[in-house]
Amino acid sequence: MKPLRKMVCFLFAVSVSGSLLAGCVATPTRAERPDPPVLMQWEDFRPATTEGVWIAGQPSEAALDRFASEAAGRGGLVVNLRTDEEMAYLPYYGRSVSARGVRYVRIPTSGSTLDAGTVAAFENAVRGHDGPVLLHCASGGRATYLWAMLRMQREGLSADEAIAWAEAERGKPWERGEDILRSFGSASEQRDVE
Repeated sequence: MKPLRKMVCFLFAVSVSGSLLAGCVATPTRAERPDPPVLMQWEDFRPATTEGVWIAGQPSEAALDRFASEAAGRGGLVVNLRTDEEMAYLPYYGRSVSARGVRYVRIPTSGSTLDAGTVAAFENAVRGHDGPVLLHCASGGRATYLWAMLRMQREGLSADEAIAWAEAERGKPWERGEDILRSFGSASEQRDVE
């Protein structure tokens, strides 16, 4: 009886080991690669409400060259709002901007993190800067809504006025952006009361 029991145990061990090893040799799935960014040309950049400030999506190399030439001798600044995930496809982008003699600042911001802290970080980045500024994200949406928040803060625009301006600039509404501007407006009103 003992040899039969050893044989059964051996066969069981072999079948379990084979099942476990089959999992190890399965074809690995390919890691997800981010989509390449859509690049904007200089002609698609929009001037902001302050002279020397442009709002855009991810600039192409040619657009960066054009911005650098516009900023030549005046100290250009590129402020990038793209998140780490969005920048995975462009690991050397900051160096590429800097190599053109343009200062580069990154404020990683998603639609869910665009808030008063982002406005403060942008204000800090441009404090004391007199030259041209390029504010961009992936498509120009977050950059537009950040600029709308700045207009609310600096010019006293209401949330409705800022929403109307941002939608006109983008050519379409962004529901999350509307919520962001209304929330920012409410928080600003509360700070004013205190």
